[in-house]
Amino acid sequence: MPFNPFKDAATKAQEEFTRAYDKGVNLGPDKWQDASNSFADAAKHFAEAGNPQKSNEAFALTALFYALVHRDADSWRNCSEAMGRIGDTPVNVGFTASSSAIAVQARVIQEDIIATSAIN
Repeated sequence: MPFNPFKDAATKAQEEFTRAYDKGVNLGPDKWQDASNSFADAAKHFAEAGNPQKSNEAFALTALFYALVHRDADSWRNCSEAMGRIGDTPVNVGFTASSSAIAVQARVIQEDIIATSAIN
C-alpha cells in the first residue's frame, strides 16, 4: 500500500496497525522488529487521531515485540509497564491474550534475566 500523506490520522493508524500483523507478527520472529516499528507508527497516528486507548494498545504491542526481539531486562520491564497501562484488554499477539497476563509474564521474565545476570 503506497504512502499517502493526505490520509487522515485514523486511516494511517489503522493501516499501520494492519501492516504490523501482515508484514510482521504473522511472518514470524524474523519480522517482529518490523511489527514493533509498525505498531509504534500506529500508536503515534492513533494519538494524533484522538484515540488514546488504541494508541496505548499499539504502544504496548510495540513494547512486546521489541522485547521479544531484544530480550533484555529493560525491554521486558517496558513491556510489563505498557501492558499494565491498558488494563485487562484482549490483545492480538498472533492469538488473543490478556494484556494483564502479558504484563505479569513480562515482569517475571525481567526478574529472571536480572537474577540470572546476578548469578553469572
